[in-house]
Amino acid sequence: MEEDEVRELAEKLSDEDRHVRGGAARTLANAAERIDISSVIPALVKALGDEDWEVRKNAAEALGEAAVNKKTKELVLKLLTWKLFDENPNMREGIIKALECAAQNGVNISLPIPVLEKALFDDKNSIVREKAAEILGKEAENGIDISSAISALITALGDEDWEVRENAAQALGEAAVNKKTQELVLKLLIEKLCDENPDVRDGAAEVLAHADKNEVDISVAVPALLKALGDENLYVKLHAARALENTARNGVNISIAILKLAKLLSDEKESVRSSAAGALHAAAENGTNISVAIPELLKAFDDVGWLVRLNAAQALGEAAVNKKTQELVLKLLIEKLCDENPDVRDGAAEVLAHADKNEVDISVAVPASIAIPALVKALGDEVRNVRKIAATILKTFLSSIEDKRSLILILRKFPKTSESREFAIEIHKEWMKKQNERIELQKPEMRKPRNNDKGRLKRMVN
Repeated sequence: MEEDEVRELAEKLSDEDRHVRGGAARTLANAAERIDISSVIPALVKALGDEDWEVRKNAAEALGEAAVNKKTKELVLKLLTWKLFDENPNMREGIIKALECAAQNGVNISLPIPVLEKALFDDKNSIVREKAAEILGKEAENGIDISSAISALITALGDEDWEVRENAAQALGEAAVNKKTQELVLKLLIEKLCDENPDVRDGAAEVLAHADKNEVDISVAVPALLKALGDENLYVKLHAARALENTARNGVNISIAILKLAKLLSDEKESVRSSAAGALHAAAENGTNISVAIPELLKAFDDVGWLVRLNAAQALGEAAVNKKTQELVLKLLIEKLCDENPDVRDGAAEVLAHADKNEVDISVAVPASIAIPALVKALGDEVRNVRKIAATILKTFLSSIEDKRSLILILRKFPKTSESREFAIEIHKEWMKKQNERIELQKPEMRKPRNNDKGRLKRMVN
């Protein structure tokens, strides 16, 4: 593109026809990264205040591209920063969008933090506030100290515009990861969990959840998050539970929150119940004793939300492996194999299978007098998975069954063609094998073959 063409496009930016102005700005946007358009940058900045939104958009994109070009970068950023407080709200909006375009193109805009702080705190145009918060987040992500803007970002958590609130939360999340601002951010966020404005409380809880997900140590916030679990606002509870879940996953003991998390398993909102179950799973995973939550977790097998059921099962699975809670959990799970709800029975069976795979000796943790009747009953369950897992677990109790006659009677309960009968016969064969091994170890005079057992088994199979 020749210099004369560039000059001609600059003139078109002042044309009476908005389509001509918009087209000229778009053409300059396409060429700005490749050629020196210094001569038209003032005209493009002026176009940021145009009454037509498409002209402003194209001019912003052109300046964003010009900021990538080393020949024009310094001039572009200087003019944009200077015009950020123009009286024309369209101009301020266009400026902030141009800066956003530059940042998206990988340009380190390095705007003075107080300039962005003022735009976020004072500007009446919500788009300007929104983009100012977004740019502050980018600055923090790039390792720049944005300490002076933290208070403005915290205040913006209560902004009337949801996009401003969201960008402010994301910026604070980046600031919490940034070592230069981390301590200050955490201190203010903990304070804001008790703010009068529910949007501010929610924003603070959300940032803490985001920060902890990035392995920031927020253990100092656990007491405040515990209180937030009782908040009347749905989203505050939700984000507080997620923050506690991430904290537990980072190895922090959240035992003081277990009881409140258990109560949230009965919350009317599925998302809250799911997050509470997820936090309990994370706590059990890092070795925290969650005994007080076990009854509520068992009830959650009946929840309408599949994620609630999954998280509850995973929490109980970890509790079944944990020595502190193992005996109680396994006993209750065995009992739940007889529950009237098939989802509860299936969930209990899955957790028992998980414990068995992790080499937990269920036959030691649960008395045979409790386990065997429940497992035998489960062999006839309508849910195939329950029958299959019950058969597997029942094998671990073979040494506890002294009366072989009772096993034979068990077989007779099931129709010859049923899958449950096959499971039962398999268990019986396993039991006979162990019995024979035991006889082999006894004195010679005790080694009398017991053909009657084999005969009975044969008759029943036929």
